[in-house]
Amino acid sequence: MDANYATRLSWFRQFKEHINASKSTLIVGVDIGKDKHHAFLGTPAGRTIHRRLIF
Repeated sequence: MDANYATRLSWFRQFKEHINASKSTLIVGVDIGKDKHHAFLGTPAGRTIHRRLIF
């Protein structure tokens, strides 16, 4: 494993821990591969706020 990969992996793990510990973070997933874009909104704890949002 090269140094660049190890640094990026470490940064990603810290970022992931930060998001999972946050109570004010909103996870947004958007499928942009269609004419109508489908989105999902949720929390890091796994609670769904809104799904099947189409715009």
